[in-house]
Amino acid sequence: MDNDNAGDAFSAAHSLKGSSGMLGMTRLHRVLSNMTECLRTGDIAGAEKFRDAAEREYKAVVRMIGS
Repeated sequence: MDNDNAGDAFSAAHSLKGSSGMLGMTRLHRVLSNMTECLRTGDIAGAEKFRDAAEREYKAVVRMIGS
């Protein structure tokens, strides 16, 4: 998203969404689902609205795994 490339951002978010869903990381999966739907249509500004939440949930998962 930093490079205004919705296609690459969609691919990355979609991959992480799938992994988080398979592993039962429901909060991260939910945020990424919203983000990918924006990116699917090229709406980077809409996806940015979910960025802070996605980063927060990702960090929470990393902390949980590290414990």
